[in-house]
Amino acid sequence: MLRRLTALLFSLSLSVQAAPLALDWLDLVPAAERNAQTSQPLLLPAQHEQMRFAQSMAGSMRPELNQQTVKLTGYVVPLEGDFETVTEFLLVPFVGACVHVPPPPPNQLVHVVFEKGVAATALWDAVVVEGVLSVENSATDLAETGYQLRGQRVSVLKP
Repeated sequence: MLRRLTALLFSLSLSVQAAPLALDWLDLVPAAERNAQTSQPLLLPAQHEQMRFAQSMAGSMRPELNQQTVKLTGYVVPLEGDFETVTEFLLVPFVGACVHVPPPPPNQLVHVVFEKGVAATALWDAVVVEGVLSVENSATDLAETGYQLRGQRVSVLKP
């Protein structure tokens, strides 16, 4: 009887997934850098006459977040897909990042990949993205990122 109960508890523990670690954008910045003054601003002024947005490379990543299942709220800048499905996007902390203003530093950008894609119609508002986070640099046409996320779930943020 004890053996059956132990086997049942073990199988239940395998079937229960741990809740994703809920992150805020500031959580992507190492604690030592959060309050430090830097000589390089996080957002550099846009060079509108050249239609170029310089990205600040200030800051570093948090290696302890590598391979953690997380959820993060942000805004989508599509990279790959079509009008129906998006397979890759940048998750950014505010509307217009990378498009209308200079990109935030790499530790404030997440390159998200959904192998099967997600419905493009759900990506115009703030979204909550869940998946496995990697501390890994990625260069896109718009910016360099310090984190990548293998997307598992995306939902529109409810007000």
